[in-house]
Amino acid sequence: DMIVKCIFPEHLIQDPIIYQLGYEFDVTTSIRQAKVTSDAGWVVLDILGEELEIQKSIVWLAEKGIGIQIVKEEIV
Repeated sequence: DMIVKCIFPEHLIQDPIIYQLGYEFDVTTSIRQAKVTSDAGWVVLDILGEELEIQKSIVWLAEKGIGIQIVKEEIV
Protein backbone atom coordinates (compact mmCIF):
# COMPACT_ATOMS: atom_id res chain seq x y z
CA ASP A 1 0.00 0.00 0.00
CA MET A 2 1.13 3.53 -0.64
CA ILE A 3 -0.32 6.91 0.23
CA VAL A 4 0.52 9.65 -2.23
CA LYS A 5 -0.39 13.29 -2.70
CA CYS A 6 -1.24 13.96 -6.33
CA ILE A 7 -1.01 17.58 -7.45
CA PHE A 8 -3.09 18.25 -10.55
CA PRO A 9 -2.34 21.09 -12.97
CA GLU A 10 -5.27 23.17 -14.21
CA HIS A 11 -5.58 21.39 -17.56
CA LEU A 12 -6.11 17.98 -15.88
CA ILE A 13 -8.65 18.93 -13.20
CA GLN A 14 -11.67 17.83 -15.26
CA ASP A 15 -10.09 14.53 -16.44
CA PRO A 16 -11.15 11.26 -14.72
CA ILE A 17 -7.57 10.42 -13.73
CA ILE A 18 -8.37 8.43 -10.57
CA TYR A 19 -10.92 6.34 -12.46
CA GLN A 20 -8.38 5.73 -15.24
CA LEU A 21 -5.78 4.70 -12.68
CA GLY A 22 -7.98 1.87 -11.41
CA TYR A 23 -8.95 0.92 -14.96
CA GLU A 24 -5.40 0.82 -16.38
CA PHE A 25 -3.72 -0.89 -13.41
CA ASP A 26 -4.64 -3.62 -10.95
CA VAL A 27 -4.90 -1.19 -8.03
CA THR A 28 -7.67 0.04 -5.77
CA THR A 29 -7.77 3.69 -4.78
CA SER A 30 -9.26 5.44 -1.80
CA ILE A 31 -9.41 9.23 -1.51
CA ARG A 32 -8.28 10.35 1.95
CA GLN A 33 -8.31 14.12 1.37
CA ALA A 34 -8.80 16.44 -1.56
CA LYS A 35 -9.03 20.08 -2.51
CA VAL A 36 -10.00 21.21 -5.99
CA THR A 37 -10.47 24.74 -7.27
CA SER A 38 -10.98 26.06 -10.78
CA ASP A 39 -7.25 26.36 -11.40
CA ALA A 40 -5.55 23.65 -9.32
CA GLY A 41 -6.19 20.60 -7.23
CA TRP A 42 -4.64 17.95 -5.02
CA VAL A 43 -5.74 14.57 -3.78
CA VAL A 44 -4.25 12.40 -1.04
CA LEU A 45 -4.77 8.93 -2.41
CA ASP A 46 -4.34 5.52 -0.80
CA ILE A 47 -3.25 3.13 -3.56
CA LEU A 48 -3.68 -0.57 -2.73
CA GLY A 49 -2.29 -3.48 -4.73
CA GLU A 50 0.84 -5.37 -5.63
CA GLU A 51 4.04 -3.32 -5.33
CA LEU A 52 4.83 -3.48 -9.06
CA GLU A 53 1.33 -2.34 -10.04
CA ILE A 54 1.51 0.54 -7.55
CA GLN A 55 4.90 1.62 -8.94
CA LYS A 56 3.64 1.44 -12.53
CA SER A 57 0.56 3.48 -11.63
CA ILE A 58 2.69 6.20 -10.01
CA VAL A 59 4.95 6.40 -13.05
CA TRP A 60 1.83 6.70 -15.22
CA LEU A 61 0.51 9.58 -13.07
CA ALA A 62 3.84 11.40 -13.34
CA GLU A 63 3.92 10.88 -17.11
CA LYS A 64 0.46 12.49 -17.29
CA GLY A 65 1.95 15.63 -15.69
CA ILE A 66 0.67 15.08 -12.15
CA GLY A 67 3.01 15.98 -9.31
CA ILE A 68 3.57 13.12 -6.88
CA GLN A 69 4.62 13.28 -3.24
CA ILE A 70 4.96 10.03 -1.31
CA VAL A 71 3.18 10.45 2.02
CA LYS A 72 3.56 6.88 3.34
CA GLU A 73 4.85 3.66 1.91
CA GLU A 74 3.92 0.35 3.50
CA ILE A 75 5.81 -2.76 2.49
CA VAL A 76 3.80 -5.86 3.28
